[in-house]
Amino acid sequence: FFFFKQKTAYEIKECDWSSDVCSSDLFSSPVLFLMISLLIRRRNIEQRRNITLMKKKRATKAAKKRLSKAKTYLKEENTDMFYDETLKALWGYISDKLSMPVSELSRDSIKQLFEMRNIDNKIPDQFFSLLDHCEFARYAPSSGAKGMETIYKDSLAIISDLEHELK
Repeated sequence: FFFFKQKTAYEIKECDWSSDVCSSDLFSSPVLFLMISLLIRRRNIEQRRNITLMKKKRATKAAKKRLSKAKTYLKEENTDMFYDETLKALWGYISDKLSMPVSELSRDSIKQLFEMRNIDNKIPDQFFSLLDHCEFARYAPSSGAKGMETIYKDSLAIISDLEHELK
C-alpha cells in the first residue's frame, strides 16, 4: 500500500466562534427575528380580540363595499335595491364607528354622540338630509337615475367626511 502523508501544506486553523463579530450576528439575528415576530403576532391577536376596535377599523371598508354594491344597482337602474343598500351602508357605518348596535341607533342618539365628539354641525345635517332623501326615494320613487347618482356621490362624501371627523 501507499504511504499516506500525515502533514500537508495546508493547516486547519481553529477559529474562536464566540469572539468573531460576524458569527455572533449570524447566530443572534434569527433569535431576534423570532422575538420580534412573536411580539407582532401577540399584538395582532390582542387587537383581534377587541371586537369594537376591529369594527371601527373596518367600518369604512364595509361601507364602501356596500356602496360599490349600490353602484352596481345604480348601473342596473334597480332603485329599490340601490336605496336599500345605500341606507344599510350609512346606518352600518355609523353603527360601527360609534360602537352602537343598529337597533339602538336613532337620530337623537346620533346627534348626541356627534355633539359629544364635537363634530361640526354641518356634517350631521348633511347626513340626516341624505338619510331623508334615501328614505323618501325608497318609499316614494320619483327622482330617477340622476337623483340616484347624486345620492351615491353624497354618501361617499359624507362617509369620507365622517371618517376624518371621527378619528
